[in-house]
Amino acid sequence: MAQWREAYVAGVGTPADWNNTYAEVYTNLLSWRQRASVQDAVKTIAQGLLSEGMSNRWALTHILAAAQVQLVPEPYFRPILPAPQRSTAPTARQPVSTRQPGAAAPSTGRRADYSPVELASNGPFGLFKLVSKSTGSTFFVISRDNGTDRQGQLAIDTWEYASEAEARREFARLA
Repeated sequence: MAQWREAYVAGVGTPADWNNTYAEVYTNLLSWRQRASVQDAVKTIAQGLLSEGMSNRWALTHILAAAQVQLVPEPYFRPILPAPQRSTAPTARQPVSTRQPGAAAPSTGRRADYSPVELASNGPFGLFKLVSKSTGSTFFVISRDNGTDRQGQLAIDTWEYASEAEARREFARLA
């Protein structure tokens, strides 16, 4: 289990996601095991294996048929998806707010023309330089990842700065 957990946490989700998934699977298996048809089948299989004394293919097939395993319902697992991977980089789908607009900040409609370049990150905070693809003008953004909202959309707070020095000072204070 430890290897599965390590692989899951490394490639799929967080330790909390793993704990939630593990708890859900374990709870559902316990619930499935309590069903009368499952208990009857397990009892019949156990008795058959004990009485046979050995197990070959024919004997196992006979035991499974006697236990009527085809009538045992499959366990049900509610799929638990890991939290969405988050990016603190503002994009065209994640418009930059205008709480502290810098002189170089573009209007909302023109933000798609800007490419973000990550300068630094620390925990939920990221510092980005946004460069216009068409004019080369720049401005700087600090973003804070607040997870997701009820609709599963990224929730990001952002602050804009005209100068890199000012943005780095504020980033050092926040992060």
